[in-house]
Amino acid sequence: MSVSKAVPAGLTIILGVLTAVGPFSLDAYLPSFPTIADELSATPQQVQLSLTACLIGLALGQLFVGPWGDRVGRRVPLLLGSVGYLLASLACAFAGSIEIFIVLRFIQGFAGAAGLVMARAVVRDLASGRAAITLYSRLAVVSGLAPVVAPVLGAFALAFVSWRGVFVGLAVLGAILTLLVAALLPETHHKESRTSGSVIETFRAFGHLLRDKAFAGYVIVGGLAAVILFGYISSSSFVLQTVYGATAAQFAAAFAANGLGLAAMGQINGRLAHRLGAPFMLRLGILIQAAGTLALAVFVLAGPSGNGALLPTAILLFFAVAPLGFILPNAMAIGMGQSGKNSGTASAILGVTTFLFGALVSPISGAGDPAVVMVIVMAVASVASVALVFVLKYRVTLLED
Repeated sequence: MSVSKAVPAGLTIILGVLTAVGPFSLDAYLPSFPTIADELSATPQQVQLSLTACLIGLALGQLFVGPWGDRVGRRVPLLLGSVGYLLASLACAFAGSIEIFIVLRFIQGFAGAAGLVMARAVVRDLASGRAAITLYSRLAVVSGLAPVVAPVLGAFALAFVSWRGVFVGLAVLGAILTLLVAALLPETHHKESRTSGSVIETFRAFGHLLRDKAFAGYVIVGGLAAVILFGYISSSSFVLQTVYGATAAQFAAAFAANGLGLAAMGQINGRLAHRLGAPFMLRLGILIQAAGTLALAVFVLAGPSGNGALLPTAILLFFAVAPLGFILPNAMAIGMGQSGKNSGTASAILGVTTFLFGALVSPISGAGDPAVVMVIVMAVASVASVALVFVLKYRVTLLED
């Protein structure tokens, strides 16, 4: 199955935009934190809680929407989720208190989860084998660039509008998604492939997938990758700027380079996986990442400080973060390949694991010396990934074209 025949370019773009909803919801308003706290008479911790609320909404929303999509198809959850995201974003723009804002952020995340979970399920519906790997690689490119682009766009918007205008922009994104889904996204999960509507059937689907050792293994591989990504995102600004004296411009350049590196490796993966296969590319990415994180840990724990250590640290960080472009799409493709007719449920489990592992690592990153904690977390996660992926039994139905 070729990608061009299975999924037209326009539909691929729609799936990419759906994938970007989560990162944009989380990151676009980050530069607005001080002004939100001032205008809503909130503490920094309360404003941070709005980010946590959105993260929880994104996680729980996937658990709900995934099985729902297996029962009713993809279009209904996507349309209702997009409309809900539009309305919640608009409501956030008019919030009058931090308490209301936090609640609305949860609702915004819950509604936005439809795009994340259904985009992966649509790929599973339409593509198999190496065509699916190529598509997951393209979605990984979006996942790598969106967290980099979103805060930049948010900061740029603040030059012209208030923080409320940023949420109006997110509402516009919701409106665009609604129109794109309504006009251009066909139903990809047909009636003969759907599950029954019972709650018991839903729990059975969760249980069936989690008892599958191959699927559960790749879920954990994806979760460990999220530990490395979120550990980097939550700690890198403190490490590079506070410990090694990077300027704001130098930090932005390093952050952008890692995002672009992840995206570039995602593109390379889409090409090489056709010849070498997803299991090989996954192992290669994990080995490169393990080498990068262990070298980074040795360098940081050796104790160099100051601006002279900035460039070596930034280079080693690149080799710790960029290989996620190999790891994420292949873990996703292989895991989704085990799902059968429960692809929405499988997508939900994979997505929730990513967010939960990421949410767990953020508080750990604030405990102790930021550089030491960051490299230890990343090194432990990468070594665990090496051990796991090399003991997994590759029961890869996805590659059977």
